This record gives sequence, structure tokens and C-alpha cells, in this order.
Amino acid sequence: MQVSVEPEFKEKVKQSFIHMLETDSETFYPLFLEIMEDMALARAMEEGEQTPEVEEENIIKLLQQ
Repeated sequence: MQVSVEPEFKEKVKQSFIHMLETDSETFYPLFLEIMEDMALARAMEEGEQTPEVEEENIIKLLQQ
């Protein structure tokens, strides 16, 4: 899902986020990392829904090679 955001607002949020990471990185870096991992997983799941299904047997064969 993508939301339309005004460029000025987007830049302010970006700068605020950078400032938080720079001033209190021990607190915010793990949170940022978790968010990025969740976003990557969500994207992978969305992409997976668009691909044809594969038999479990074929996956196991590939993993055993």
C-alpha cells in the first residue's frame, strides 16, 4: 500500500527521523531495523502472491542440491 504525501511533509519527516537516529541511535536504530525487516517481509509476501505456486517436493529437491 502506498500513500500520497506532500514532498515538504515527507522531507520534514525524513529530517526528523535522521535527527532521532543521530541523537539517540541506541534506542531508535533497533526500531528502525525492525521496521525495515517488516517492510521487506511484507514486500516479499506481496511478490510471492503474484507468482505461481510450487510443489513442496520441488522446493525440497532444490534445497538438497
